[in-house]
Amino acid sequence: MDIVNTLELIIPKMRQQMFQKRIYSLDVLYEAIEEVGKYYSIKEIDIFFAKLGIFLKSQEITELLHHCRHSETQIDLIKLVYLFRTTIPEDIVDELNEIFNILSNGQASINLDELMKHLNEKEHPQCELMKKDLQFIKDSVIKGIKNIIGDKTEILREEFLEFHYNIFWVMPEYCHGNFRKKIASMWNVQF
Repeated sequence: MDIVNTLELIIPKMRQQMFQKRIYSLDVLYEAIEEVGKYYSIKEIDIFFAKLGIFLKSQEITELLHHCRHSETQIDLIKLVYLFRTTIPEDIVDELNEIFNILSNGQASINLDELMKHLNEKEHPQCELMKKDLQFIKDSVIKGIKNIIGDKTEILREEFLEFHYNIFWVMPEYCHGNFRKKIASMWNVQF
């Protein structure tokens, strides 16, 4: 009996393959898209996926195209990225909001330099994935935040949440517990 190729099966497979390729955030996908453009040739999609460590069957690609096709010859890569977005468990969102409140002293925003003073790179949820290179982790966090806030020096609550969502969305489901355990200690926050 053939397994039906559905997004519910394909996306977790892609997450697992990216995890094995050491892709630690949606930012890596956005960077890959910046290199090639928003629309990419369907004929060459295997090449794009291979750079991300993703290897899919033709039936799985066909199913993705049902959701991400831009034209007869192109796939919309931004729509592809949106397929990774899932609902974040409410308790994690609540904890992220509480962490932001503590770090910002209840203000609407926090200065990026001030925020980075709280970062404990060793506790990043994907430290193992990033080969425990603490400078790489710090640079990745700054880059991930800058991808969201641009040239601003202040980060808003929604942007703080988005940064963490970008990490959460590429993690295989079995890593979600580790994310939940490490996120407060990543920012040196104790409840």
